[in-house]
Amino acid sequence: FPSHDMQKQDKLSIRPVVVVPTMEEVLLNAVKSGASIETLERLSTMVERAQAKAAEREFNEALARFQGVMPVIRKRKKVKDKSGAERFSYAPIEDILPIARPHLEANGLSVNTGGRLERQGELNMYVGVAYVKHVGGHEETREFAVPIVLSQFMSDAQSYAAASSFAERYAVRKALGIVTGK
Repeated sequence: FPSHDMQKQDKLSIRPVVVVPTMEEVLLNAVKSGASIETLERLSTMVERAQAKAAEREFNEALARFQGVMPVIRKRKKVKDKSGAERFSYAPIEDILPIARPHLEANGLSVNTGGRLERQGELNMYVGVAYVKHVGGHEETREFAVPIVLSQFMSDAQSYAAASSFAERYAVRKALGIVTGK
């Protein structure tokens, strides 16, 4: 009779392995078989599409693994009103990225931010952009737009900086599915 330990075998997770031939392999085989230029162009397009789909699948798997290990980021920065009472709190980007980066790297992901100014009607807007890349070649971007509000409490430069910081922080959170909490 099998021992008790043998009956408790771990269940293996079986995932399909998608092997996408390189473009060089496909084209070399087509050339060897005498394919026309039109056929070679169609094959090239098909292979590029398959490679892009495989890279997207790898990206999605890596992002899911990242989200599975990424902790909730504590909202430690407090914003107070004129009386000194706390209005709200948030997790600044300088808290989020150092926690996220090791998990991103472990999954072959990286994130960068940028942004641009836009005019929407009468409003000046800052559009924060998060660029998430995977080592497999797939890249996704997320945007988050906020109005630039000039006030007597900040210089114009500080108002622009506040808008860019807010927009880029939220673009990163959207792109990576990062959760913040108390």
